[in-house]
Amino acid sequence: LGVSETDLVHKYLLVRNPVGQQIQLKLDASVAYGSIEVSVNAITGQQLFSKKILNPSQEISIDHTLTSGIYLLNISDADGEYHLKFMVK
Repeated sequence: LGVSETDLVHKYLLVRNPVGQQIQLKLDASVAYGSIEVSVNAITGQQLFSKKILNPSQEISIDHTLTSGIYLLNISDADGEYHLKFMVK
């Protein structure tokens, strides 16, 4: 069975964009999440931090010390990789 693009869009949803002091992701309650890795890259591609999360529940909150600007949020799980662009105000 394949995973449709629509399913991927709803698997990880950025709660607010621009973000404040936390990056918050809402997770699809119908999906069983195992281990995921979340990383943040500057728009230039430089990785700024990475965090591994085991068995996340319905929401992930990540504290950060990023300055104002545009960043890329990369999420890797057993099904693939997902990329979201976000802004820090």
